[in-house]
Amino acid sequence: MKKAYYSLLFLFAIFSCLHKNESESFENIKKKLSPLCNKMGRNYNGTGRSWINHANMSFSKYKCLKPVRPDSIRKTLYILPLGKFDSTEYSLVPISAEYLQAYYGIAVHVLPTIGTDVVPAKHTRNTYMSIFECKTLGSTTSCQWVDTPTVQLNTKYLFKSVLKPALPNDAIGVIALTNKDIYPSDTHDFVFGIASLSDRVGVWSFARFGDVHKKEDFKTILIRTLKIASHETGHMFSIRHCYDYHCVLNGTEGLFAVDGRPVWLCPDCLEKYCWNFKTTPVKQFRRLSAFWRKYRFETEAKVYEKFIEALNSK
Repeated sequence: MKKAYYSLLFLFAIFSCLHKNESESFENIKKKLSPLCNKMGRNYNGTGRSWINHANMSFSKYKCLKPVRPDSIRKTLYILPLGKFDSTEYSLVPISAEYLQAYYGIAVHVLPTIGTDVVPAKHTRNTYMSIFECKTLGSTTSCQWVDTPTVQLNTKYLFKSVLKPALPNDAIGVIALTNKDIYPSDTHDFVFGIASLSDRVGVWSFARFGDVHKKEDFKTILIRTLKIASHETGHMFSIRHCYDYHCVLNGTEGLFAVDGRPVWLCPDCLEKYCWNFKTTPVKQFRRLSAFWRKYRFETEAKVYEKFIEALNSK
């Protein structure tokens, strides 16, 4: 009996030591990365931040919540194209899959496209979507917001009746990408994306990101699409909104907020990500630097390279 007791004490001491070393290691990582990441101002607007009532969930609390994590069976993330896509619109799908694979370091597969007729009419609504249009006459260009009629899909119905039943056995999650506008409830005008923190499903839309067929706008629409992709899948892995740093997990209240947020995780959210996926920041940074360079987003690639340089410094 005494031997068993002392064995348990010994194992507990080892576990505590390992956990302490792990925490200390990431504290050092945070010290190196924090100067490269901007903190939120007290009066910062546009990211869903209420600095009085909100604070980031601590790493220890995140672990205690038993978040969604990959395991030996559920280790693949699936993208479900939802809608009728032309070739230009559909090009966002494989790039999103490539990006999420680089972002998380796990397999990302694309499911066969399904039509929006899977959503009954009673779970849609007719409304207007504001589109920013620019017209050029001679040497003069004028731009304005134009209200365009649109049909929105209800995300609650999508979660319950489309996405959850579509979860493959090996899926860590399924997220739909649609060219249709989406809304979660009658109290919301629209959302760019939404995901469950526990049910392993989500959806995001590029309907409001601009005209993907305009070559000069494609890169802007692409980076908006990828930001929302990593934001919503972050929620699918139970990581909540970030309120302390400018971070890809900031809340969103409009396109200006999407464009104003970075593509990277802040040090606090990065710690949760690394623990969840049993990885190191440098591994993710290298993958993402290569991705952004491939698609000629030099600013984003250089930031990740600066992160790597900072972590490799003494």
